[in-house]
Amino acid sequence: MVKGRINNVLVFLLGLLVLHCGLAQAATYVVGGQNGWTYGVETWPNQKIFKTDDDLLFYYSPSEHNVAIVSKKEYEGCKASEIAKVYHTGKDRIKLKKGPNYFISSIKGQCRSGLKVLVHAK
Repeated sequence: MVKGRINNVLVFLLGLLVLHCGLAQAATYVVGGQNGWTYGVETWPNQKIFKTDDDLLFYYSPSEHNVAIVSKKEYEGCKASEIAKVYHTGKDRIKLKKGPNYFISSIKGQCRSGLKVLVHAK
């Protein structure tokens, strides 16, 4: 009876350790570095290696910009669809999905002026 409880406790603790290790591997990146989400960030991620579940932090003035998660077609055309998820807080934390992740400012003219970024996550 005691041996069974000890095994259950060990399995539970091992599960917590595995969960903790998985969570500890995710990293957080500020988009654009010190300047935050602003014009010219298209080439920002070139030297970084991103993983699935890493977080991107978009810091910006909410009265000037926003962040929209878009499809490849929307990214290339610089136009967010009506169903695109759009953030407006100026302090947005977005978790990366595996593969390409496309972000633009959906405010007219900003994406075409360079306020967009593509991030690949492994």
